[in-house]
Amino acid sequence: MKKLVATMIVLVPILFLAGCSDDVTNVNAENYSDGRVIATVHGIVTDGTDNARLSGVRVWTSVNGGIVSTTTNDQGYYALANLVSGVYIVSFEHPVTTKQGNYAVTHFDVDVPTLDDIDQEAIPHSQDFHMSIAEDIDLFPMNAGLSGQVFKQIDPDNAAPAEGVTVIADFAAWNIAGDEITAVTDVDGNYAFADLPATPNVNLRSLPFNDGTNNYGGDNVNANLVPGADVFADPLLVDRAGIDAIILENNFSFDPFPVDGNVEIEFSLPMDADHSEVTLWNGPNQVPCDVTWNDPTNTMVTLDPIPVLLPGTWYDLDIDVWTTDGVNYDIMPGFGTVGGIEFLSSNLESADGVFDNFDPASPIELTFNMPPDLDNMGTMFGLTLDGGYVVWVDVSLSGNTVTLTPTGGLTAGEEYNVWWDACSAYAGDCTSDDIDFETALSIPAPGAVTGFALQDPDAVFDFDEDTFPFEWDEVDGAMGYGIFAMNDATKSDFVLVGDFAGTMGSAFLPDDVFGDDPLADGVEVTFQIVAYNMGGTGPMSGNVATTDEFPPTINIINQVGSANNGTGDPVTVTINVECTNEPLDEDTEPSVTIVEDGGDAGYTLPESAVSFEFTSETTGTFTLTIPATTDASGDRFMVEGFMDTSGNEQEAFEEINLF
Repeated sequence: MKKLVATMIVLVPILFLAGCSDDVTNVNAENYSDGRVIATVHGIVTDGTDNARLSGVRVWTSVNGGIVSTTTNDQGYYALANLVSGVYIVSFEHPVTTKQGNYAVTHFDVDVPTLDDIDQEAIPHSQDFHMSIAEDIDLFPMNAGLSGQVFKQIDPDNAAPAEGVTVIADFAAWNIAGDEITAVTDVDGNYAFADLPATPNVNLRSLPFNDGTNNYGGDNVNANLVPGADVFADPLLVDRAGIDAIILENNFSFDPFPVDGNVEIEFSLPMDADHSEVTLWNGPNQVPCDVTWNDPTNTMVTLDPIPVLLPGTWYDLDIDVWTTDGVNYDIMPGFGTVGGIEFLSSNLESADGVFDNFDPASPIELTFNMPPDLDNMGTMFGLTLDGGYVVWVDVSLSGNTVTLTPTGGLTAGEEYNVWWDACSAYAGDCTSDDIDFETALSIPAPGAVTGFALQDPDAVFDFDEDTFPFEWDEVDGAMGYGIFAMNDATKSDFVLVGDFAGTMGSAFLPDDVFGDDPLADGVEVTFQIVAYNMGGTGPMSGNVATTDEFPPTINIINQVGSANNGTGDPVTVTINVECTNEPLDEDTEPSVTIVEDGGDAGYTLPESAVSFEFTSETTGTFTLTIPATTDASGDRFMVEGFMDTSGNEQEAFEEINLF
């Protein structure tokens, strides 16, 4: 099959003549002018069923309101020369009846570009340029026959032949002129076409119709054609047309679905429950459900899964329902169930990621997001001493917390591993993990640290400060000291931010925990320190709180416009300011004071003539309206009241003398 061959465009410096001048028709030869694209359209015309070259085929197009034509030679070759820029419809017609029968008229569009379309900067626009456009064409003999049958869907289980239905054989894909050919079904729903173009295939479609009682939609199917033979197409089946149903409400579309919930769906129209089906699927597996319709309206259906659903799982609903008017509604929505059991925390963790110095006299507590099922065969908890020795434990459950109590207690200064396979009450829902931890030695842990304070008690910190120098008193028996920090915005539990051997050091706030600007927006960061040794960790010290107390620094950048207005109309002057060290609170308006200090000694610009607007988080513009024929130059223009996002106010006036 050739159909239309891809277009080939070649720029050449002389007229393309193809070597067969007798078969070249010149178009617009007398209309040459400078700076044009001149095209020759040429190609081979063949029989689309056996690839035989066709001679004597008339080829024509419309140029300047007239018809220009040529015919193919013995090799099926044609050419139309001297086509200037524009769009042409080129048609092909075999004028005689052959052993194959008559051929269908075929056409194609060709677009000859302009020099600008070609976009060749090296081509001078003062001369013509010639191009070749190759288009090989298939013609199809009109000797194919096609028949078939149309059925109408009476109800979900029954169909009947459809009489009076218009069926269209659509040859648009093959560039056939008059590309739609019609037939009408008889009383048995049969239709037939004769003398069709013998293209490899054709699209069949039926038009909507009314059988005197109900409206029906259309259908379509592709049929393969055979030259010189009759073929039978697959049947067309049309559904009854009517008001489409929709889902009015459901309980699965928004939040994670509970594993023990029933699926509820309400439709906009009554359904034929005997012919409607709603099923639930987990991947390729259908989930058994009790399905209940709310007789007598059958607008709501409820699915009760048997057994309950799996947590953290995606399910699909296959909704294939029929309204009582015989209209089908088919859709496949889906939903996910709530997550399964998860481990949350343990008393083994003394700080973020720190599992040492555990009190050997304490039981081990493991907290989950839901109660583990201790009666489940898959639920197991265990404790081993370093080296793999099993430690026997008693296991109990209170709420969501499992408590492991070693029957012989734990040994001080040893490494242990606690592990679990915890399953919930839901089938197949389990989680597994383990924790390595160390018990504290029998030597006493150090006492609380005293004297914990900033090295500079008068230090003032800005919003982006992340390093804080501290000092503290030495604690007897301490091997080292750990400084921990939290804030009142994003980190509500203490995290280690410094580990020191001596009695001074700088705590650093990591940006992945506290952000790039730890003290911005009034955030308060609180520090505590503990002493530790091989016996464990001492108690936390008292708090040291830090906040952004550094005031914003305001600079006046420039004045744009003169405050000496000698014109007869008001003029505006702008004064641009910036904060050089931090973002400003854009909800706090600055204030302005203007004092007479030059220019017109009898005139002072009132503050009401000044407005302000933030242009970014660190910059803003004052706009001054100077009345006609007034001179405010020389006056002192003073601003104050700027505030940063932590609530610190500008400390001193910033001023300029207007000019």
